[in-house]
Amino acid sequence: GIEWQGSSLRLGYRGTFTMQDNRQPGRENTDIVNRTNGLNISFSPVTGVSMNLEGSLESIENTGTGGILRTNRVGASFLAPLPAGATASLNASLSITQPDDGSSSQRQALFSLETSYAFDLSSSFVFSWRGQVFARYSWSESKSRDNVFNLDTQTRAWVVNTGISFNLF
Repeated sequence: GIEWQGSSLRLGYRGTFTMQDNRQPGRENTDIVNRTNGLNISFSPVTGVSMNLEGSLESIENTGTGGILRTNRVGASFLAPLPAGATASLNASLSITQPDDGSSSQRQALFSLETSYAFDLSSSFVFSWRGQVFARYSWSESKSRDNVFNLDTQTRAWVVNTGISFNLF
């Protein structure tokens, strides 16, 4: 990977190439080649605020069958401070995966929103007592299509998490 960073802008590229040599008897020729290319752009217009866009193209090739599974992904995130020590973040991504033979496809969308508040109660106690409270909402949806058997599958999930943590020392 390579990355350039200025005062408020960051640009990056990452690439991977890996090869898995399968040595299982009878499957010596079913090796796997994985390639990834990704771009990332981050912008921070003011202190504490950041916006990020990223995209990637990935492929997994089975050298024994010649099949290639491709994934295209795009994502975005936003982080901002809120008044009185709170922060908020927003993340979203969309990915599409399909083999070259067109036998199936999958689309996945993810979204999350999180807010947190850091507090310090040390002035009320004889020891250092700091903590954080947070709330997180996430949504995901996945749609799969099997073109060989003409089947569609769709899943959706909504999750809300809350929590509090303390650091006593």
